Amino acid sequence: MSKFPPPYPHQVVSDWIATNDVHVLADFVEREPLDITWGNDLSPLDYDVCARRARKMQAETIAAVSRIIGTAISQVVSNIIGSLRDHWRTRRQIEQLSRLSPRLLDDAGIPREIQVRIRTRQTHS
Repeated sequence: MSKFPPPYPHQVVSDWIATNDVHVLADFVEREPLDITWGNDLSPLDYDVCARRARKMQAETIAAVSRIIGTAISQVVSNIIGSLRDHWRTRRQIEQLSRLSPRLLDDAGIPREIQVRIRTRQTHS
């Protein structure tokens, strides 16, 4: 035998049964095939059906994980864009305030220390 088993376990079992039937069963034993009906359902022992179901479940799991990751990425990107938008808005407002005269800033009620920061275009100390 090789180190690795064949990729189809049902084939290994059927080969094993076929080789043992020759040695174990005598000629006088009559074998009748059993009529197993599964109704309208597919056989749970059918390897192809099980493989298809497994691939379908795997695809559904990958899709669910992808949706979760996509949602998380979209939230992060949305937060970054919102933060940048707020930063740009603040910079634009400071720029507009820096063009006003000190008298208009006094009339608006902006304290002197903030006026100095506006003049130097600093947002926070």
